[in-house]
Amino acid sequence: MPPIAALPEVVVPPIVRTATASGMTVIASRYALAPMAMVRLSLSYAPADAITHARSEVLAAVVDKTLSDALAGTGASVTMQCQGQWLGVSVYAPSHTLQHVLDHLSRTVASPCADSAVTAWATQQVISRTLLAAGQPHIDSADAFLRHLYQPLPAAMELAAHTTLVADVTTEALAGHQRRMISARGGHLVVVSDHDPKVTATWCERYFADVADTGNQRAHCPAPDTTRTVVVDRPGWHQSHIRLAAPAIPRHAPDYLALSLANAVFGGYFSSRLVLGLREKEGLAYRVQAVLGEHLDQHVILIEADTAPERTSHTATRIAWYLRQMTSSPITGQEVDQARRYMTGTMLISMSSQAGLASTFDAALIAGEDPENIPLVLQRLADTSTPQVRQAAAEFYVPDRFGGVIVGDAGADAKENR
Repeated sequence: MPPIAALPEVVVPPIVRTATASGMTVIASRYALAPMAMVRLSLSYAPADAITHARSEVLAAVVDKTLSDALAGTGASVTMQCQGQWLGVSVYAPSHTLQHVLDHLSRTVASPCADSAVTAWATQQVISRTLLAAGQPHIDSADAFLRHLYQPLPAAMELAAHTTLVADVTTEALAGHQRRMISARGGHLVVVSDHDPKVTATWCERYFADVADTGNQRAHCPAPDTTRTVVVDRPGWHQSHIRLAAPAIPRHAPDYLALSLANAVFGGYFSSRLVLGLREKEGLAYRVQAVLGEHLDQHVILIEADTAPERTSHTATRIAWYLRQMTSSPITGQEVDQARRYMTGTMLISMSSQAGLASTFDAALIAGEDPENIPLVLQRLADTSTPQVRQAAAEFYVPDRFGGVIVGDAGADAKENR
């Protein structure tokens, strides 16, 4: 076969960086792909206990409805996410409505809702969503996994709020909660549109000047307990969920890119060892992956595999075998090159649209990195050598470093393995 062409150069569109009077970072970029604007607001927002968690979930629903109603006539789409220590709001709208979007977005997050009907609607939405999610096996196994790793589990990592506490949320309590929790400190606003970025940045500074700095602190997570793997019995389940974790390193660590490449080779994409082996060759798991993740301020390697109940023990054994292979069968230069091309190509695709570019900038800021340095990061990725990746594999992909849960019908597995 002919050689694969070189990947195109990564070019970041012009960026204007500024800050609001209360310290919120603003990133404005011009990408005139379409007459649209993508706005992403991320605010540090970590509930400290079950009550503030319930109020946070209701507040997210209130912000979603209030903003969606205000922008209904513009053709904008609104997406809300309240997860971990971040409240995220995304708005995709026609670019000629950008000032209107920024105006309503800033007022919605800065001004507490005084409408009891909206609060009542939001509480019912959160309760309904929570009850629906509670019956989903993947939510059950994810919850069991987190509660095994962290005892006690920080409120900011709870997958769902307690419905009784949600039902008790009042408009007055929600207003006080919003004043205390919404803070410009540590937050950022990203806007990618076809407007002049200098003009966009000026608009952002003006409209978000009233978002206060309340001094809200980011949440802390204890070190995960990965010393053991336990079985969580769920009689009657038609799948077993294997969830494993091991400590990792932050994105700014010198060896992070080597670890990223090692993870891609192990289980990070379709041509990885774990996916090709466990799924394609052995047929043990349809969904299997390894990712580098974050649990608040803890950095972890996560392995997930869903398998048939009667094949659970065998699948877990095979995962341990593939982990050992990361050292006993050293990573090749070809594997590193394929993983590097995949990671670089994925980044290029993510930056090929306004929404993707804004998401990429947002992720960089959350990780404490400068969006302007994305090409430098990709150059460092290109310069990462095979020996460096092998060293990361030998250090981080040792079976004894991983612990977690196996959630499923233990009886079916035991019957098969008698």
